[in-house]
Formats: sequence, structure tokens, C-alpha cells
Amino acid sequence: MTRAVAIALAGALAGAAIPARADDSVWAVATRTPDQLLAARSYAEAMMAGDDALALAAAAEVVALRARLVDRALRHFAAASAARPEAIAPHVRAASALQAFFVECRRTFAALCGRRLDAVRARALIAEWDAIERKAPLDPRLTEGILFDRAILHTKLDGPGDLEAARDTYQRLLDRLRGLAPYDAIGDARNRRATILGNLAETHMMLGDLEASIEAYRMAEELDPDVSRGFGLAVALDRDDQGEAARQVLRGHGDEAFARFIELVTSGRVFFVPDGEVAYYLGMGAELAGDHLTALEHFEEFVRSGAHPRYQRRAREHIAALRARLAAPGRRR
Repeated sequence: MTRAVAIALAGALAGAAIPARADDSVWAVATRTPDQLLAARSYAEAMMAGDDALALAAAAEVVALRARLVDRALRHFAAASAARPEAIAPHVRAASALQAFFVECRRTFAALCGRRLDAVRARALIAEWDAIERKAPLDPRLTEGILFDRAILHTKLDGPGDLEAARDTYQRLLDRLRGLAPYDAIGDARNRRATILGNLAETHMMLGDLEASIEAYRMAEELDPDVSRGFGLAVALDRDDQGEAARQVLRGHGDEAFARFIELVTSGRVFFVPDGEVAYYLGMGAELAGDHLTALEHFEEFVRSGAHPRYQRRAREHIAALRARLAAPGRRR
């Protein structure tokens, strides 16, 4: 990494200057108690030390050293937060560092990201964002993009309460788009709304609420038809025992829909939680394409994976029907 890039990134992570307190008038400073003065000094020193550690981390060439320096910065920001519990700047700094170095997987820090999401780092990032929201829910730094990323992380983590948190965050984002909370500017609202609705629909399905999932998927498709959301709607309909309606949705996306969906999967532009969930989607696509043997293999893979037990029954019904087709004399395989 060049020195210029390192300096630019360190500046972006650290921000400009340490924000002044709202009560930093001459009189307020003059009347502070010794404990308050000590806390203010501790806060300023910890923030500066954290920023310095991030600058060193951005310039470090050795991966292990870079990770240690980021951890050092995080400890300094935690100390700053302890000195001034009401401040949100330490959480903003810590969240920026965690996202850039460990979660977002920017090319320059790929070595710290690894092949799979680091659940510990992801939860630490969520905790920092939650702290910002708790202390200053209207702070402009709590952007629509951050809320969206937080919902995605909750979905990928898929632990107790994660899906509910993702669902609630997506709903909050939709409220912003409706103008109920208009303090965050959003670019292409129509496309963004469709994306959020699609993610909300998938979350509803993961939680077992197929009715809400189908409704959200249909709204997303009306706003911005998309093959990945089309497959999501088809899967939700199929799991709701509406097989013919599911097939109609897939046919509506054209003959190349399955090929386009496979491209999205193989390129990593869509993800599924847990990993075995994608097999159900691929099974439906192959079945519609008339490739019954491949469809059978995908549905069997879904069952073996143990993904979403509530939908195993429907997958087994597909398996039974496909085996019957393949066993019938003269039928297409």
C-alpha cells in the first residue's frame, strides 16, 4: 500500500478533529471539577492514540502487525468511551475501523477479512452501530447505508434474534423512504426500495412468515423486476404450496432466467443463509428447465444440508415427484 493511500484511509477512518463537547464554553471549562477535567484529558488522549494506531495499521505491510494495531486502536476508542460515556465519536471511529479492516473486505485489507465472515468482528461492529443509534438516533452519521449493512450482517450471522433485528431494520429503512423519518437522503429511491423489500421478503421467509414474504416480494417485483427476487418469490410461493403460481413467476422472467440466476450465484452477487438454502432455488430452476435429474440432486442436497427444517417437507415432495418422473418409462430425464 502506498503512503498516500495509507494516509488517505487513516484520515477517512479517524475523521477530522475530535468533536468538541456541546458545553465547551469558557465558563463550562472553567467550572469543571478535577474529575471532569481528568476525564476530558483522558478522552482526548485516548482518541488521539486510537487515531495514531489506525494510521500505523493502514501503513503496515505485515498482516499480523496490522491486526494488532487495529486492536490497539479499538482499545483506545473503548477507553475514550469510558471517559465520556455520552460521546459517540469513539463508536464512530471503532465502527469505521472494524468495517474497513475486517468486515467490508476492501481489496487493500483482504488479508484481514478471510474467506468467511468473522462473526466476532461482525458482532463487535454491530455493537458499535447499536451504541451510536442508542446514544444519538438522529445523528446524520447513522446513514441509510449503515443501517442496510447492519441488517445484512444480522442476516449472515443468523443467530438468536438476528433475523428479527434484520427485519426491523429493513422496516425502518422503508419508513425512511416513505418520508416518516426524512433526515437521511437516499439516491434512487425506487430501486433502493425494491432492494430493501426483497431483503425484507427473504427475512420473512427465513422467519417462517410466508404470507408477509410473498407480499413483500410482489411489491419489490412491481417496483423493479429482478431475476433474483423473482426466484425468491417463486420459492416463497412454492413453500406455501402454490406450485403453479411459482412456476408462472419463473416463466415470466424468460427462458434465460435460470442461467442468469446461476450467474448471480456463482459470481457471489447474491448470498444464502444457511449455505444449503441455495440448493432449493437451484432445484426449482432445474425442474422448470426440464432437467429433472439435476433438480432431484439439488433438492436432495437441500434436505441433506438441514437448512430451514420447516421447509423440508415441501422439498421431500419435490424429491418424490421427481423420482416418479425419472422412473416412468419414456419420460424426460
